[in-house]
Parts: sequence; C-alpha cells; structure tokens
Amino acid sequence: MAEPAFHTVALVDIEGFGDRPNPVQRQVRADLYEVVRAALSRAGLDPARIDQEDRGDGILMVDPDVSVLEFAGRFVRELDDGLREKARTSSTIARIRLRLAVHHGMCEHDGEGWVGAAVNTTARLVDAPPLKAALAAADRANLGLIVSRQVFDEVIRHDYRSVDSSTFERVVIDAKELRGETAWIQVPGYSYPPGVAAMPTPAPSGTGPKKPKPRKKTAKSGFFFKGNTKIRVEGDQFVGDKFVNGGGQ
Repeated sequence: MAEPAFHTVALVDIEGFGDRPNPVQRQVRADLYEVVRAALSRAGLDPARIDQEDRGDGILMVDPDVSVLEFAGRFVRELDDGLREKARTSSTIARIRLRLAVHHGMCEHDGEGWVGAAVNTTARLVDAPPLKAALAAADRANLGLIVSRQVFDEVIRHDYRSVDSSTFERVVIDAKELRGETAWIQVPGYSYPPGVAAMPTPAPSGTGPKKPKPRKKTAKSGFFFKGNTKIRVEGDQFVGDKFVNGGGQ
C-alpha cells in the first residue's frame, strides 16, 4: 500500500444522471469518459498517468504530480470546449452538463480506491447546493466549477495566465463535516456565476473596516444683555431661566 502523499484531487459529476433511462445512462457514461480524457490530453496531461476512479455518475481523478493550476485552469477550458462540441451532436436527453470540484491535500490508495480527508472534501464540494444552483441557473453553460478555499487562496487569487479570479464568487458550504467552510464557484462562459448571491469579501488578516473618526463637538455660543452689559455664553444650551452675573455687577 502506498504511503499517504499530497495530491491534486478532482471530481466530475454528471448533472441529472439518475433521471435518465438506463440505456441513456450507459451512453452518457461513455461520452463522459471520452470528453474527460480528450480534455486531459488537450490540456497537456497524460490520461494514462492520472488515476481515474469510476464513481458511477462521475470520475475521481488523483495525481501527485499534476499541478492544481493545470486542473483548475487549462483542463477546465478544454473540458468546457469538449462538452460544447459534444452537445452539438447529442440529443437533449443525452446532453452532458458537469459539476467539477478541485481540491488538494493528503490522501492514499488502499488497493481498492482513494481514501483521505482531501477525497472526502472534494466529494462534498461537488455535491454542494450552491454549485448545483449555479449550474441550474446557467442555461447556456455546460460546466460548473467549485474550488476549495485552499485552492483559491493559494492559486486562483494570484491570477495566473490560465485563471481569472474575478469570475469566481465565494460561497459557504454546510455539508456533513464541512460546516461553514468557504469555497469558490465559477461557471465558464459567465463573468459571474448565476444563482449565487454575492458575499462580502473578507478583509485581509489584521485589517478591518475603518472606524469613523468621532466628530469634533463644536461649542455653541450666543449673546444677551443684562442692563447695559453684553453677556457671552459658550458651550452649553439652556431651557428656562438662567441667571448670569456679568460686568462686575
């Protein structure tokens, strides 16, 4: 059994797979493998080297050597293009729309499959309600992407050539062990993921909203006369009678 190691983990899942008749599911699975493997090759990744674990309605992909940037950048673009091409020759019932989750972390292969917190997190992300809502609201989209907070902070936000952080929106995931966990969603072809409510971006560590400076109090002043003496009053207001001795009287 291999030792645990730090791996890039990606999981694709077919939208609405279980609603289709069995013969259509078989065709859709065949199309899924064709599109995914072609996208890997066009992105410069060797499908034979990347471990691919069948998930029925999806594929789990794990590799210790592939950069997470390659999965979240070039692979996403090629996968989106491949899905668009496939849609042109597919019937409506056999059209493939995918959810894709990308994460990285420690995991291992136990001889039967991949195990580890990184795998679990990726599975929770691909099933996250905000991602499902975004793809459902994106009529012309073929793909919805979600990346973990770690992937966004360490890779996406730096705006490398193959990614654009401005097209991602932050969401909060509440699913099993992911309670209040931050993730980021992108829908290729959209400048902003539809169906996702905008959230305020957290301030960098050690900073926060600036408190308004207290307004300087200005003393109120006025004059009145007592006899022939002009009396000046500053810094307060009064109601009713007030007696002031002025002018030495």
